[in-house]
Amino acid sequence: MDALSAEEVTLMEQLQARHSAHAAFSSPEPKATPAYPPKDVSTSKKAPTRSRDPLAPTTKEERYKAKSQKAAVYARLQRQEATKASAKAASDKAHNSAMARWRLHEERVAEAALHYQRGREVIIDAEALAAAERSTPTTAAERTAALKGKGVSTSRRNAIFFYYTVVLGSPPPKDEDGKDLWGGQRGTVATIREVLLIPEGSSRIVADVLADSWEAHQVGEQYDPDGRLRLRGRKALIAEDSDEAYLILQSKRVGMSLGDCTSLVNSYHRRTGAGSLVSYGAVQRFVAESPMCKLGKRGTKKSGKDDLLSDWCVARLAQCDQWLAQFRLGHTVPPGAAYPGPFPPYHVHAIAWWDEHHKKIRLGHASKWECRLRFDEDGNLAREEDGGVLEDASETTTTKYPGEARGCFGGGVRMLANGELEGFTLEACNYSGLQVIAPDLWETKRVAEERSKIGKASPWTASKKNGGQWLGYRGRFPDTWSEELDKAVTKAGFVCVTKLMKHVIDTSEAAFKGTVAEGCFFIFHDGLSQWWTPAAQAYMKSRGYEHRQMRILGPTNDRVCKRYRGKLVGDSPELCRGLDAHGFADLDAAVALNCSLASFHPRGHPLREKWSMAKVDTLFAAMNETWLHCAPTGARMLEDVAKIEPVLEVIVAAKGGVVADEFYRTGRRCRRADDKGDCARKPPKRQRKETLVAKPCHPELEATYELLMDPKRAREGLSKAH
Repeated sequence: MDALSAEEVTLMEQLQARHSAHAAFSSPEPKATPAYPPKDVSTSKKAPTRSRDPLAPTTKEERYKAKSQKAAVYARLQRQEATKASAKAASDKAHNSAMARWRLHEERVAEAALHYQRGREVIIDAEALAAAERSTPTTAAERTAALKGKGVSTSRRNAIFFYYTVVLGSPPPKDEDGKDLWGGQRGTVATIREVLLIPEGSSRIVADVLADSWEAHQVGEQYDPDGRLRLRGRKALIAEDSDEAYLILQSKRVGMSLGDCTSLVNSYHRRTGAGSLVSYGAVQRFVAESPMCKLGKRGTKKSGKDDLLSDWCVARLAQCDQWLAQFRLGHTVPPGAAYPGPFPPYHVHAIAWWDEHHKKIRLGHASKWECRLRFDEDGNLAREEDGGVLEDASETTTTKYPGEARGCFGGGVRMLANGELEGFTLEACNYSGLQVIAPDLWETKRVAEERSKIGKASPWTASKKNGGQWLGYRGRFPDTWSEELDKAVTKAGFVCVTKLMKHVIDTSEAAFKGTVAEGCFFIFHDGLSQWWTPAAQAYMKSRGYEHRQMRILGPTNDRVCKRYRGKLVGDSPELCRGLDAHGFADLDAAVALNCSLASFHPRGHPLREKWSMAKVDTLFAAMNETWLHCAPTGARMLEDVAKIEPVLEVIVAAKGGVVADEFYRTGRRCRRADDKGDCARKPPKRQRKETLVAKPCHPELEATYELLMDPKRAREGLSKAH
């Protein structure tokens, strides 16, 4: 072996001096224990180990007894008084105490680079130690994360291994004379445990690390502190390349649950006798750890198609190309003026937007979340430890076929006399409980209803005194037979689409009356199949609106298939400005808010009876009132409708394919709060103070909202004694 250099000799002397200093301050030699005469051996079957009062509490009872009220109050006050600064100071203090035993990085690497033990060379990987130094937690978050999983165990084993090899020089289990060097009061295990502040009950862990590191050194391998962790637990019953693995992977791919996969594997074992039954946990562990699969929640996408060569994508691209050209033409040609080319100009302030919206009733509270409070015997708010008992739960009743409120909602933007743009909403057409059908099918049902009365007795047949002839609808209602026939078909659960068309036209005309768009506005309606039937379009023609609908026109029909010619391409919620994008979302949120505010009043109050989601009629009335006077607001409607051109440009850039909704809600919410760039993800409105605003409530419920902002009223209202 080569002679040591001067630098190495200096390093060895420093290590020996440090070890000698540690030995000087270690525990002294144990004193000799004087001999005592032997005690008399008890003749009982079991000698008592101690004497205590049989009525006194046991040690376990003392340990787990409840805290006194004073101690509980003191602990609670301490938690309440903790501040961010005190929490940081406590975290830093704990960090400094834990890191005090660690030496500087350069010194540790230098000491670990080379060390001689009894004439044999022990090499420690300096790069591994440097990586361990870099991975040492320095922040409160990192220290908290290190407490989870195997972080503490790994760090402790690394520290034990480092002190054993570098500082103590890797002493063997026994010396040449067979004396134990690891055990005893001054042995290696006790020394390491004392220096690293390891509890006495964890001596076995220190001994295991010494044994594993010594064994690894003897066979020429590097000690792995995590080796034992990876060998813990039961052996996996499902191997990666087994038949069971392929059965599970195939079943999960088709959408079966973990429980169904477990049953399938056990059925296979019962049929073939190939192995024992497996548990749900075994299948769950295999799926979670298998490198051949990744389990996650199935994502969602908007309706539409991804195939850019499909008829839907081709027609949507042609439609958006045409509409984009029409809106750009509208920048130079005013409403109602003569226009060049085959397409009329579109203007954001000369379009009435209409679409259908449905909402199911709720037999219970409008909110999906329930917050129950604790009250004591006197009816006051109280904690659980102070005698507070949770109030009864208020469940929502579910039914097999819940009723549904259905309506055709409309809105748009109009230009006022001063040139400003104003968003507005229109009264909805109620067809709750009815199915929309085309005019030809409506006429078929009228004829069937009229024929169903043939041969019926009175009142459909005249009495013998009056001739006894069959009357039917025409004879029974000579002047109003057609209206009565319509009522009968409607009672059967049907409504003609022309009723919706009439409501759309009449309400839109009233909204644009007196504006620059009067008599020349256009109507947008989504791709409802009944709307675009020839019979329905004949009604629109009779009202003069055949060419005043947003649809595919003129030369654009040559670019699309027969299905979409002269119609509108459906499954495009982003084109329903102010409706599917995003007025209906505002409507649903506002209805829930209004009904929740009304529940503040006691049962039987007129507002609570009016703003209820328990019945179809009251739910639609609440939806219509909210749509007209609450949400979406005029500003929100204007915001959505004004973005039609950017939306069309995005769809054209996507070649008519499906486009994610994230492209349509941008603005300052996508910027960082310090304006130093864009956010990595788009934060919701409620995450920032400047964008978190109160939802609008109905004017009838503004007084209720004010009551909720009164602290005195809140204290009185939350006391059952008042």
